[in-house]
Amino acid sequence: MNSQFKILIVEDEFLIVNQLKELLQLEGFHVLEPADCYCTAIAQIEKELPDLIITDIKLYDDANGGIKISKYVSDYFNIPVIFLSGYSDDDLINKAKATNPYAFLIIHKPFDIEQLVATIKMALPNKKDLNNIQKMVSIKGRGIDESDIEKNTFEDLITHFIVYDDIVFIETANQHVKNTLLIHFNNKSNAILVRDDIEKLMHRLPNYFMRVHKSYIINSKNISAHKFPNYLQSNNHKIPIGDKFKVEVKKLLLERLAFVP
Repeated sequence: MNSQFKILIVEDEFLIVNQLKELLQLEGFHVLEPADCYCTAIAQIEKELPDLIITDIKLYDDANGGIKISKYVSDYFNIPVIFLSGYSDDDLINKAKATNPYAFLIIHKPFDIEQLVATIKMALPNKKDLNNIQKMVSIKGRGIDESDIEKNTFEDLITHFIVYDDIVFIETANQHVKNTLLIHFNNKSNAILVRDDIEKLMHRLPNYFMRVHKSYIINSKNISAHKFPNYLQSNNHKIPIGDKFKVEVKKLLLERLAFVP
C-alpha cells in the first residue's frame, strides 16, 4: 500500500540521500529521483506531484533553499513537508516553521530511523483514505459565470484550492484584461478568472496538462474526442490546436489515446 505514496528527497549530502532512499524503499515507499537544489526540486514537484517532501533546510546553492521550497509548496500545493536539519539555530528553524505550519515537522540529523518513519506515516494521508487523495493547487481568483466575464473585476480575490482533475482546460482572456486566464471545470457552468501568465501557470500544473495553443492549456485526461490537426474536444468544448504545438499534440494522442494519424 505504501508504494502508492510518492516521496521526494531534497538533500545535497550524497550519503544522506542514499541512506534515506534505501530506508524509504525498504518501508515500501516509492522514492522519486532526489533533488539537491531549489530549481531541481521545484521541477520535480511540478512534474511528479509527490505526496510528501523531505528536505534539508540548507542546500549547497542556498542557505535558505529548503525554506524557499516549503514556502512555494505552501503557497501553491497541498503537500506536507518534513525538514531535515543538522542545525539548531532558532531563527532558522522559526523561519522554516513559518512556511508551512500545517505540515511542519522537523528531524535533526543524524536522524533516528524509527522517529523518521513514524513522522512520515503521520504526515501522509491515512491508508484507508488513499483512494480519496486529490492533488490540489491554490490559485487566487474570482469565481464567475462563464457567460458574464465582462462584468467581473479583480477586486477582493480569494484563494481557491483546485483539484487538478476537475480542470478541463484553461484559456487566456486577455481581450478583457492583460494576463488574465479563465479556468474551466468539469460539469460546471462557472469558471475562475485569475490574473496570471499562461506560461507561469503551466509550470505549476502536472505533466498531463498540455499547452496546445498559445491561448490554451488542456487537461489530457479529459480529452473526449479530436479532429487532428484542427482541434481537441473536452467536455463539449472544442480546443484549437496551434501550429507550433501540433508535434507535441500528435505525440500525446499516439501515447495516450491510441491515435493513428
